[in-house]
Amino acid sequence: MNRYVALCLAALFAVPAPAAPEEDAPPPKLGFPAKCTRGEDCWIVNYVDVLENKGEISDFQCGARTYDDHKGTDIAIRDLKAMEAGVDVIAAAPGKVLRVRDGETDKVRTREELTEIQKSGRECGNGVLVGHGGGWQTIYCHMRQGSIVVKPGQQVEAGTKLGLVGHSGFVEFPHVHIGLTHRGKAVDPFTGLERGKACGTAGTSLWRDGVDYEPVSIYAAGFRNGEPKFEDVRLDTSSPERLAAEPAELTFWTLIYGAAKDDAIRLEIRAPDGSVVAAQDLVQERTRARQFYFTGKRLPDLKKGVYAGTVRLTRKTADGGTLTRELERKITVE
Repeated sequence: MNRYVALCLAALFAVPAPAAPEEDAPPPKLGFPAKCTRGEDCWIVNYVDVLENKGEISDFQCGARTYDDHKGTDIAIRDLKAMEAGVDVIAAAPGKVLRVRDGETDKVRTREELTEIQKSGRECGNGVLVGHGGGWQTIYCHMRQGSIVVKPGQQVEAGTKLGLVGHSGFVEFPHVHIGLTHRGKAVDPFTGLERGKACGTAGTSLWRDGVDYEPVSIYAAGFRNGEPKFEDVRLDTSSPERLAAEPAELTFWTLIYGAAKDDAIRLEIRAPDGSVVAAQDLVQERTRARQFYFTGKRLPDLKKGVYAGTVRLTRKTADGGTLTRELERKITVE
């Protein structure tokens, strides 16, 4: 996951101070910075960590969809295949391009390589910094190598293409990180408040068209012939529509953004007659930004017909209620 470090980014993307201080201006109203449909082909994975004390985390809704010292909003796309196809990163508001950086490769890195990126101050990867006047700036990180199409000094409008979502810098999945600052201080676009305010503090959203908080997202699921590998589904989350009746094992897998400790998760596969072929009930052991699970059963022979795989997540909420998310996929065995 992106370990966005403000001090390093300030050094990389800082611009000279103006001769006279800029007058304050109202915050910019922000459009969504990726050309995608939330909940269908992109998802918010991490929000701003509103707490400044090291070792303590909270998003603005008092949830755990963030990590320590995170100063922006991470918007993920489905997989590396989608990244290769191209998803536009667009300017969230009118302004002037102040700095760009390109040339960082897009790749899945080892832990040692990620540590080296941190040491070198290249966590942002390929990025664009845009000034909006009055001390307001937005930064866009982890863009695809060679995709940046704007230059320093260029004026951009809201919606102007800056480049493509990538996998550069300190990342574990393809996404764009957008950070909003006012005179160098991180501001949460969901509340319009600087970091350091307690979660649940009333504020005013800076999203122009409204962006809802999503506590958890089951963003992908599918079938495989045999045991699914995380390395494979992170590359391509598509699921086949048809399968020959000879596999030794029919498996159903899922990927979840924002699984929280104590979530109840059930995966099951149902046969054409509605009977349960395989099922697994899990209790999430710890909160994770992204979680991979699968279930399956070895079968000497599969009956032909349509099989259904379902993943259901259930969470007890702080107000005593229940939150449920569910996703189903089907496959025809021939």
